[in-house]
Amino acid sequence: MTPELDLPRSMDVEMYGTDLRRDMYERFEDVHDFLCDMTGKTPFFANLENMLRERPVPELDATAVAVSKLRSQLRRLPDEDARTFLQNFAL
Repeated sequence: MTPELDLPRSMDVEMYGTDLRRDMYERFEDVHDFLCDMTGKTPFFANLENMLRERPVPELDATAVAVSKLRSQLRRLPDEDARTFLQNFAL
């Protein structure tokens, strides 16, 4: 059902934030250097800097949109537990 709901693309949803992205990048630098040394390919990941780019749609905003759109389709959900979950879900 979700392809029909016009939800934000997964790749556009920010799950980490700027600080955690920077931390992940810095922690991965040694691994990246090791891979470069091991393979002789520099850079090993050509788009490693992309890890630092914050995505345009905050996770909570994407969740709110998804829950709202799914709630509008409750009658189409065959699973009663899923319907109950969506009805009671609070952000």
